[in-house]
Amino acid sequence: MPAAYLTGLPELYDWTPSGTARVRSHQDQSDRAVGTPKLLVCHDLAGGYTKGDLEEEGGSDANNYLISHAWHTIDTFVYFSHRLVTIPPLGWIAAAHLHGTKVLGTFITEWAEGGALCEQLFASPEAAETAAGQLSRIAVHHGFDGWLLNIENTLSEAAITNLLHFIRVMTEQAHGMDPSGTILWYDAVTMEGKLEWQDTLSPLNAPFFQACDGLFVNYSWKAETPAQAAAAALASGRPETDVYMGIDVYGRNTYGGGGMDCDVAIKAALAAGLSVALFAPGWVWEHGDRDRWRDRDQEFWDRILAAWPHRPPTATSLPFSSCFNPGHGSDWWHQGALAWQRPWWSIGRQSQQPIFFKRTIGPFTAEISDKQPWSGGASLRITGLPQHDEQKASFELFRVAFPLQEAVPERSAWQIRAVTGHLDASRCLKLSLALHLKGKAVTPALDSHGPSAPAQPAATESGMDHTKVLGYLASMQAYEMAKDGTDSVLTRYLPAVYDLSCCSGTGAEETPPSENVMAPDHPSSSQAIRHEPAAQAGRASMIPWISGSWHVQPSALGITGWTMTSVWLNCSMLAEPSGSSKEALTSYLGEIAIKYAPVAI
Repeated sequence: MPAAYLTGLPELYDWTPSGTARVRSHQDQSDRAVGTPKLLVCHDLAGGYTKGDLEEEGGSDANNYLISHAWHTIDTFVYFSHRLVTIPPLGWIAAAHLHGTKVLGTFITEWAEGGALCEQLFASPEAAETAAGQLSRIAVHHGFDGWLLNIENTLSEAAITNLLHFIRVMTEQAHGMDPSGTILWYDAVTMEGKLEWQDTLSPLNAPFFQACDGLFVNYSWKAETPAQAAAAALASGRPETDVYMGIDVYGRNTYGGGGMDCDVAIKAALAAGLSVALFAPGWVWEHGDRDRWRDRDQEFWDRILAAWPHRPPTATSLPFSSCFNPGHGSDWWHQGALAWQRPWWSIGRQSQQPIFFKRTIGPFTAEISDKQPWSGGASLRITGLPQHDEQKASFELFRVAFPLQEAVPERSAWQIRAVTGHLDASRCLKLSLALHLKGKAVTPALDSHGPSAPAQPAATESGMDHTKVLGYLASMQAYEMAKDGTDSVLTRYLPAVYDLSCCSGTGAEETPPSENVMAPDHPSSSQAIRHEPAAQAGRASMIPWISGSWHVQPSALGITGWTMTSVWLNCSMLAEPSGSSKEALTSYLGEIAIKYAPVAI
């Protein structure tokens, strides 16, 4: 049984590390833009510590709640319960850190019992320091990033003084343990020791705010509150983004009403430049038909994402991989073979999630599906309904920040690998990957390069008459140029890094690479991976999977020092003759992996 929570001061004081310390995430969270509003999600579900959370390997309820495609917008995740010390479960820490999201535990005191506990806890500076040290050691041992401090009871004047000392020590220790260390204060008790929620940043809670990294404002605020809170933060010398406007998804006295209308409050907070704290998005699971909660979750986050313009990268270092496993399934697959057949849920087994759960562009739909997993419980299923004219679409899958550092050896390359499957090899969708790169142009004019390069763009304000374009995204023949000091920023698209189609059923159709752009690992550039169909009660026979890997050489392209910013999936479909079958074409993307690899001479 993994460590969960502590319920009293004796447990806190007696806590010692047990077992192996958790390994922290390799994702660098410092890349997230400073000064931009942040989205915090406070997870309050069924009282906390559901059965799946308490089991090291998860649970057997595949329909249990989790977060998947929304991670790319969430800067901070708070695991909340009403225990004194809430330690986030390992699985939630792993999933959040995988996507570059900070994780905070909760320290909470409530009611008369909490008041008595606080008088003991904050009886002296030394007592406060002892508790702060224990909480810091707990966070370090379990590998999460800090704490949300929530004191919801009255306090004496002496206790308030030592509480402030406690917050300052907690913040100092959090910053010392890791650059991402964070301490946040919840708007409840005031400097007068009264339990009076301010619903804004006010003189009665400002000293607590000044002692830590940010304020989680209680959710009963009004339309005029965001502007007032932003002005108060700036007047105190702090950025307005350090103030998180609370939004209760259950809608309890919440501006905008909560529920599916949380975007109303989000827009109001963003208009004032403030951050947002979304409380209890598990409402979609607890409210309504449990079997359809994922439909509600899709609608809920679609509205949130439409209102939230900030998209920090979820991965900042190589190697990178995703098999689109959402952390649950009706059975478990390993590299295209059925390993075992029983429902499971384990958010800690989640792989990197794309920025959507389901998206439709024209006749194409891409969605996370358990119909035919490659590894884990799902894959990315792409369907297209034949039309009378040629159709194309591009789906952004991942937002990343992979720098091509100068120290990379000249003969190093990116190795990009993908695994795909097609239901009908004779009538399949044509799939390809595209990489979005950004860097500084080194010359004012460069010629076109690559067989798929579109026409040169006209002169722009940046003064560049031409760009060196390495192809294009199928439905995105656009260029991004902007001034960056005295240098121009140029966006390049590496087209069809490799064709993922399986038209012959034996291997991917190969597109000849442009000079120095793409080099196949071996002459065939792909190989079929097949398994005999496993015994699957009532399940269709398994499709053949195709694996291909290609090299991209940054030094040969002159893009050393550039950054890969996103990974896209291109889909295309030839026109169907009039009167032909209108049955949808279906393909699967089972895995994407990117890493550095040496290039053979």
